[in-house]
Amino acid sequence: RRVLFRSEAGRQPEALTQLQMAVAMQPTSAGAQYDMGTVLMKERRFMEAGDFFSAAIRLKPDFSEAYNNLGVVNHVQGRVAEAVTWYTRAAQTDPENAEAEYNLARALVALGEGDAAMRHYERAVELKPDDAMTHSAFASLLISRNQVDLAVLHYRRALAIDPNAMGALVDLAWILDRKSTRLNSS
Repeated sequence: RRVLFRSEAGRQPEALTQLQMAVAMQPTSAGAQYDMGTVLMKERRFMEAGDFFSAAIRLKPDFSEAYNNLGVVNHVQGRVAEAVTWYTRAAQTDPENAEAEYNLARALVALGEGDAAMRHYERAVELKPDDAMTHSAFASLLISRNQVDLAVLHYRRALAIDPNAMGALVDLAWILDRKSTRLNSS
C-alpha cells in the first residue's frame, strides 16, 4: 500500500519499479497484479493496466475491484458495451460495491439505457449516500427523464455534501431559473 501512496504522491516511476519487483517476486499475488494495474491506469497506460487487472481476476475470481477497473479501462477506450459487462460482474461479485454501481449507471447512460441506469444510480446512492458526484450524476439523468423535482432533491443533496460541486450548483441554478420563469409567465 505504501507503493500506491507513492503513486498518488506523483512518484509513479518509483512506484512502478517497486511494483514490478513485487509482481516478479509474487507472480501469484492478485493484490500485486491489481496494484500494478492501478498505477498503470493512473499513467493512462490502459492496455497494460487491463492485462494486470485480468491477471488479478484469474488469480482471484471474486476480485470485484479488479472487474470494476477493467470496466474503467474499457470505458475510457470507448468500449462501453464491454465496460458494462465488467461493471456488471463487479457489482455481482460484490453487491456492496458502490463504485461499480455508479460506473455501471454511467456506462448504461452512454448506451442510452436510461431505465437500467436509474436502477444502478439508485443502488449507488443507497450504498454511498454521502457521495456528491453520484447524486449529481443521478440528477442529470433525472433531468433528461423530466423528473425535475427529484433531480432538484439530488442536486441539493450533492451540494449539502460538497458545497463546491460546481456542476450541481450550475445545473440546480438553471433548473430553478427555468421554474421561476415558468411561474412568472403564468
